[in-house]
Amino acid sequence: MIGAAKYNNISELKRLLITGININAKEDDMTALMWAAQNGHLETAQCLVTARAAINAARPDGMTALMFAAQNGHLETAQCLVTAGAELNAARPDGMTALMWAAQNGHLETAQC
Repeated sequence: MIGAAKYNNISELKRLLITGININAKEDDMTALMWAAQNGHLETAQCLVTARAAINAARPDGMTALMFAAQNGHLETAQCLVTAGAELNAARPDGMTALMWAAQNGHLETAQC
């Protein structure tokens, strides 16, 4: 599941989802949705959201899929997550939110979504 999300392999992702694999399993403390968001793989993120991936799952450091999308300026992926109910005000222990990540990295359009 993680590899399919990391490398945007939609056909493999769909095949794995049919098998009932744990959609929220983690590798390096990251879920498949976090990997898709970090890499800006919109179609993969949409597929995972539709399959009911945990939108607001967080790593031990507090990073969420929305924070990864915002940090990297992946506007459409961030919009997908927001529409699916991602917590806009989720914050890491240091107070950083998705909005702050987008702003800090100069991703104005993503900050505005």
